[in-house]
Amino acid sequence: MSNLESIQSEDSYIVNLMSILGGADRTSLVMLYQPLCGYEAVSLYLNLWAQAEHYKKNSAFKFDFLTKMMNCELEDIEVYKNKLEGIGLLKTYLNEELRVYKYELYAPLTPKDFFTHELLGTLYKQIMPKRSYEKIKSSFEVETSDYDNYTDITHKFNDVYNIDFNDVSSLQEVIRGGANLANKSSSEIESNFSLSLFLVALNEKKIKKSLITTSFVELLKSMASLYKLDESELCEILSTSIEGVGNKAVINFDTFRSKCYSYKKIPTMDTKETKRYTDKRIGMAKKVELLKGVEPFEYLKIRQNNEDPSFQNIKLLEDLSIVSKLSNEVINVLIDYVLIKQSGRLPYNYVMKIASSLSNAGIRTAEEAMSYFSNITNRASNSNNSSNVSQSVTVSQPISVAPVVKQAEPINTTVLQESTIDEAMELELLKAARRKRKNSNGNKED
Repeated sequence: MSNLESIQSEDSYIVNLMSILGGADRTSLVMLYQPLCGYEAVSLYLNLWAQAEHYKKNSAFKFDFLTKMMNCELEDIEVYKNKLEGIGLLKTYLNEELRVYKYELYAPLTPKDFFTHELLGTLYKQIMPKRSYEKIKSSFEVETSDYDNYTDITHKFNDVYNIDFNDVSSLQEVIRGGANLANKSSSEIESNFSLSLFLVALNEKKIKKSLITTSFVELLKSMASLYKLDESELCEILSTSIEGVGNKAVINFDTFRSKCYSYKKIPTMDTKETKRYTDKRIGMAKKVELLKGVEPFEYLKIRQNNEDPSFQNIKLLEDLSIVSKLSNEVINVLIDYVLIKQSGRLPYNYVMKIASSLSNAGIRTAEEAMSYFSNITNRASNSNNSSNVSQSVTVSQPISVAPVVKQAEPINTTVLQESTIDEAMELELLKAARRKRKNSNGNKED
């Protein structure tokens, strides 16, 4: 996130309701959305909703008002806001000259649309315990009645009411007049998927464009966001998910979904190759090269003894990329740092707090991130020597420390050298980097 987009304490904001909201929406927010985005993000939504209803339309507020209302820091508001944006409940616009943000609040999806949504429904099912999931889902089910031996005798509209269809002006006014009226609408979840790039890849694969329907485009957007797939990868998966030939060719949606899920899986390493040699560390130059050469999913998997990351950690990686907008190499350094400091754990709020500081500081490369963390460690060490203050970075403390010097300079690697990368881990990182380069070269050749 650039400094231009980052909220400042002196900035103002306006809230607009883009949908009619009611009690059923509050229930959906708490029961369905809260497990996904957290109670803090839902609290922000409810606060913005209350302000929009209570005050005059287009009333402007200072962010100090919102932080006092929610009893939190400005950086927290940023994190909660990003979560609402990512989940389709909020859109944000900025007047750069006046430094005024305009927030558009959208209604939650209906329970039916939520549970059948490729992203939200899948995420919810994976997060919630099975019994809780079934209980909550059943609570939204509509009872069906037995209509055997009954005949529908309901009157039609024209049986009761009459409209003068010769009154053309009234009909035209009704058709034109509803553009800006309140509606029950939900915002689409933003995706980085580009249909134009996908169609180019489709043409290269000689796949008929007639197969691509509007509903399939929505599925493509969902798979791109859910599994971090680019247009070329989606096209490759599609080419193996088509059944039949010629005019009888159809896309097997289930096959496509399944292959999207398994596409990024890392092949299991040979047992002999993964034999561990502890206490053998590689140089920092090599480590920087490896941190740059692999994707965060692969790096975390390798750091966890080739075990697939948990769903919670996968969601964390996605949020670091989508919400915090960090580059892959910076995410890898952040993972490395937190795993050291938190004894192999990745606490979500702790990681996202640091990610916000990295983003605000404009950190873009692995070297800059290493220098940033070294500055934190050095300051904490100096503070400890003088006042016995703990060296650890806590969530309640601001992490914006000494500015990062971005020109070439020796990197203080005290903290990162604590991370053991043995020969087996180095081998796996190198393999992952080679796979990435091979795929990249392959795409260029195509």
